[in-house]
Amino acid sequence: MKKNPNVPTSLIRQKAKKIKKEKSIPYLQALNEAAKDFGHSNFQNHKNVKEEKRIEHLALKANAEHQLWEDKAKEASKRLKPVLSEIKSFSMSFQVLLGISTDLQLAKKGLQKKLKSNALLKKFIELHLLKDALEDEDGVIDDYEQHHIPAQLDVKNLNFKVKNNILKVEGEYDLALEFAHDYDKADTSEFFQNRTMGGWFDLRITQEKEVKIEINDIWTEL
Repeated sequence: MKKNPNVPTSLIRQKAKKIKKEKSIPYLQALNEAAKDFGHSNFQNHKNVKEEKRIEHLALKANAEHQLWEDKAKEASKRLKPVLSEIKSFSMSFQVLLGISTDLQLAKKGLQKKLKSNALLKKFIELHLLKDALEDEDGVIDDYEQHHIPAQLDVKNLNFKVKNNILKVEGEYDLALEFAHDYDKADTSEFFQNRTMGGWFDLRITQEKEVKIEINDIWTEL
């Protein structure tokens, strides 16, 4: 008989019980005879084959998961390029970005209200936070949503402070994620649906328009 690596061990044990009863032989001997009926040389051979299949399955699963991770990383890199290009397009001066005509330190009066309505600055901040989310260097998003990727980020509740001609920005954001891999769009399973995460950040913008994200705490939406 051809060896069947997929036969359940429980089925061999059930048959062994019948053989033991019919032939009045020890249970271990009956196990060996039952295993032979499914093409194995003995019961231990059956267990060895099952273990080999288990290890093979784990290896295949690990390889598949690694391939998915690599595909997601490629997709993130692909989406990062236009974000970096858009950031680079902000070639205006620091003052123009902030909508002020004088030194930042001298423009502090009324600056909070002015900056909160500055759509250009808001976009600049969102791009840098989206860049950080796509890079996901700490793997925070990957821990929460292994198969999803950042698609859009919207900041809110912004608060601005000025210190030594450096703009300090605190705020929150909503982060939309999309499924990172190709799939049948007709499949409406929850697994493929978009996800939403939230976050709180604290960053600095220098007069050279260099951005340093001091804190970026991400959480899943409740």
